[in-house]
Amino acid sequence: MTDYVLIHGAWHGSWCWARVRSLLAAKAHRVFAPTLTGIGERSHLLSRDIGLDTHVADVTNLMIWEDLRDVVLVGHSYGGVVARHVVDQMPDRIRLLVYVDAFVPDNGKAVFDYLPDRGKSFRDLAWPMAMAGRSRHRRHGSSRLTR
Repeated sequence: MTDYVLIHGAWHGSWCWARVRSLLAAKAHRVFAPTLTGIGERSHLLSRDIGLDTHVADVTNLMIWEDLRDVVLVGHSYGGVVARHVVDQMPDRIRLLVYVDAFVPDNGKAVFDYLPDRGKSFRDLAWPMAMAGRSRHRRHGSSRLTR
């Protein structure tokens, strides 16, 4: 049995790993796919204070509280940056790091270093898009729970 931690990209949530989770669980592996703070079903926690450090803490805290060791850590898209920092903080707990169509930053670089407008931070670029997505969902009522 292997423990997998799957980290989604910037515009996803844990739901994007549903099929992968099912396939791995069917082979008796444990699979953890946290949704990063401020994204997906955790979008109600979005604020300008949320950033890479928060997302790294989401994953490292999961690994601490679940006492995960010898983990296969998988990062997709922006999740590759998060995964790299998790490995830097917890190298003794990671067996294998896998990048799936992910950002693989050079040492000392952040995601926004690879974007055309380097004068803006990831928060500056992501905030307007995230807010637009939240208002679109609210207009259509999809953010409300119904019984």
